[in-house]
Amino acid sequence: MRSAFAQDNFPDTPANHRAYEAITSLGGPEDWYRLLLGQTSYEQVAQTYRDVSALGSRLTGSKGESATFDYVQARLAELGARSITRTPFTVSVPDPQATGTLSVGSASSAVYPLWPNLVRTSTCNVSGPLIYAGRARLEDLNGLDIKGSIAVAEFDSGSNWRNLAKLGAVGIVFIQPTSMARAEAEAKFASVPLEIPRFYLPSKAAGPILSAAFAHQVGHLSCRQDWVRRTSCNLSASFSGSDPSLASHPIVLMAYSDSMSIVPGLCPGAESIGGVAGLLEVARVYSICTHKRPLQVILSGSHSLALRGSREYVEELLHQGGAPLLVVSLDLSSGSTSIGSYG
Repeated sequence: MRSAFAQDNFPDTPANHRAYEAITSLGGPEDWYRLLLGQTSYEQVAQTYRDVSALGSRLTGSKGESATFDYVQARLAELGARSITRTPFTVSVPDPQATGTLSVGSASSAVYPLWPNLVRTSTCNVSGPLIYAGRARLEDLNGLDIKGSIAVAEFDSGSNWRNLAKLGAVGIVFIQPTSMARAEAEAKFASVPLEIPRFYLPSKAAGPILSAAFAHQVGHLSCRQDWVRRTSCNLSASFSGSDPSLASHPIVLMAYSDSMSIVPGLCPGAESIGGVAGLLEVARVYSICTHKRPLQVILSGSHSLALRGSREYVEELLHQGGAPLLVVSLDLSSGSTSIGSYG
C-alpha cells in the first residue's frame, strides 16, 4: 500500500490510505465520482469567496487582480503544488481611477465613465440642458429637444441610448438600477468608436440630478478617462501523478482571475469568483486522492479582454510543443444548479 503514496505529493497519511482503499474497491467511474464529490468542502468554497471578495476590484491589471494571484499561489503551495510560475504580459485598460463630474449650478455629483466605445473613452467637457429620457425609446423622447442636451436615462434601457446619440445628445448619464443583468451592461457600449460620453450615476445621488433634469436646468459634464498600461499574468502550478509514463500529457484545469464591469471604476466581481473557488477545491481534492496522471492548474489573467490569458497560454503551448490530454476551463456562476459543457 505504501508504494501508492511514494510520490511527495501523496503524503502517507491515514486519510490518503482510506481514500485509496475506497477508490480501488469501487466498481466504476460513477462510484469514483461519488467518492470524490464526498471529499469536497462547502466551507472551503465559501471561504474562497469571502477571501477573494475582500480583495476589492479585480479589473485586469489592478491591485485586486494581483492580490488574487498571490492568494491562489499561496493556497496551491500549501496543497503541495510544484513548478509554480507566473508568466507576465502587458495589457491596456481604461483607467479605473477616472471619474467624471456632473455640475448643476453650485452643486455637483460624481459620475463614473463607462467602458469605452472601442477606443473612444468618455473624456469630455460639455454643457447643455439636462433632460430625463426614461428608457430612451422614441416614444419616451417625443416632444423633447435632444440636440445639445445631457440626457439622464434609466440603465435598464437596452441599447436605446443610441437613439440619444443619433438625435444629438452631448452626453448620457445612466441611473444605477436595482439590479443589473449582464445583457443590459453589454448593450451599453459599442464595438465602433462612437463619440458619445456615457456615465453611471449612483442611485444615492440621483435625486437632485433628476429634479434638475425635469426642470431642464443647464448642467456641465466633465471627465478625463485615459487608456493605461498594466501588467497581468498567467499563474501555473502542477501536481505530479504516480505514473511517469503519463507525465508529458497532463490534465489542465483553468480558471480566470479578473472581474469585468461596464463601469471600470466599480468592478467588485463577486460572481466571477466561482472559477477560482472551483479550481482551488479541485486542486485540494486532487492533492489528497491518489491519481496517475499529473494535473496542471492555470489561473489566467485578463479573461475579460478577449480571453487574453487563455490566448497567451495557447501561444506558449504552441512554442513549447507537446499537448495536454485535456484542458478544462471553469467559468462558474451562482443562481442555478445547471452546468453547461462546451467543447
